[in-house]
Amino acid sequence: MRTSLFTSIAAAATLLSAVSFADDRNFTLVNGTGYDIKFLGVNAPNDNNFNETS
Repeated sequence: MRTSLFTSIAAAATLLSAVSFADDRNFTLVNGTGYDIKFLGVNAPNDNNFNETS
């Protein structure tokens, strides 16, 4: 009984923590240039550093 209770609590904590790490990087990219995209970089929300290094 104690083991299943602990397992249930651990599973619930894992699911709740996964939700808290979600961010706002949800977009649709439409390439209308006729050229292949060679690189696409996506920063974390509120990160305005546009260098190739972090």
